[in-house]
Amino acid sequence: MTATFKAQNGFGYPDSLRCLRCGLCLAVCPTYRERGLEPASPRGRVALAQAFAEGRLKATAGLEEHLAACLDCLACTAMCPAGVRIDALVQESRGALAQRRGLPFLKRVALKQVLPHPWRRGVAAQAVRLYRRLGILAQTRTLGLKRWQPTWDIAHGLLASVPLDGARPRLEGTHPAQGEAKGRVGFFLGCLQGLAFPQVAQASVALLQRQGYEVVVPPGLTCCGKPLAAHGDLAGAREQARKNLRAFASAGVEAIVTDCATCGDFLQGYGRLLEGDEMAGEAREFSGQVQDISCLLSCSPGPARDGGKPLRVTYHDPCHLARGQGLREEPRRLLRSIPGLELVEMAESDGCCGGAGTYNLEHPELSLGILKRKMENIAATGAAVVASGCPGCLLQLRLGAQRHGLALRVAHPVELIEESLAASSSS
Repeated sequence: MTATFKAQNGFGYPDSLRCLRCGLCLAVCPTYRERGLEPASPRGRVALAQAFAEGRLKATAGLEEHLAACLDCLACTAMCPAGVRIDALVQESRGALAQRRGLPFLKRVALKQVLPHPWRRGVAAQAVRLYRRLGILAQTRTLGLKRWQPTWDIAHGLLASVPLDGARPRLEGTHPAQGEAKGRVGFFLGCLQGLAFPQVAQASVALLQRQGYEVVVPPGLTCCGKPLAAHGDLAGAREQARKNLRAFASAGVEAIVTDCATCGDFLQGYGRLLEGDEMAGEAREFSGQVQDISCLLSCSPGPARDGGKPLRVTYHDPCHLARGQGLREEPRRLLRSIPGLELVEMAESDGCCGGAGTYNLEHPELSLGILKRKMENIAATGAAVVASGCPGCLLQLRLGAQRHGLALRVAHPVELIEESLAASSSS
């Protein structure tokens, strides 16, 4: 038995041999719930990856599709009684396939030539603005491109209300602490957060300053590497990790803060990602410094809301915050501390929303089926606001509100906290 791909960081193929085939993972897998097919389950993907590693299964488009359909929501890994890192196995299998087949042209351009480069992201944002202004979506419908219509519909919904003006030019540099100084922290400005939700990134930096932190946003930051890793390009992800390590090398910070759940989870894994690399020591130290912003903040009392009734808010757990970083109570604690806010729990709050980066564009029908369940759970709470700590989730939930006709605000917790504190200071 000879594996055709090498396990990374002690996980992957050898780890998968502990799989008991018990099927507990099936109950928590969003794709299995939607499709009801064994290859769409974690257990099925383990079997496929093992057969591929042992040379019993060839690299085919079908194999690639089954592995690509995994959301990387970590639910199966968290559930597995044998402790199998199913997420790592799927990622390594994708990597082996990417080495053989290469990334498709559009993915290669988007993930390697555009996403890591701020000025190119800016050019892409200008193109999107032009797309919205010209109404290209309507033109594609007249062309009869039915195969791509679900993807176009989702893309249009996702981009309809995104500002795309970018927070990086305003945030790069050093921002002084306010009041009693607590320390000096770095802020990792994620690609999607900085471009699609600049108000969130600005609120995060402002909150850290309010709480007494000097905040450094170093130049030279690139993508955290998660998108490339998720699509199998681990070498590209490692190179992006090295660039970020160099960017923070001389920042002199005590912690590295992020307001993106997915970025935070991946940044905390740099030590594993670069194991055996010349920068392995720096990577381990860096990973130990990374914290989600919910771990550092405390919300000072603000004024009670006018109008009597409290603002009813529900919370969606991002997969890479709840399961990846183990943070569930911290964002809830912050939300509960906001005067005049009533936090109402939804059913299956940690169930995946179906966003998962570009998953909603690559698997539109499957993504929308998963999203439907999430939106039904949100609607049942009667909340006026749904909060979540991941920009990918925010985009997906906003899309869900549009498609399901819900009068629902979608916000990051830091937006609600900053609004409360700003009101307090102005009263």
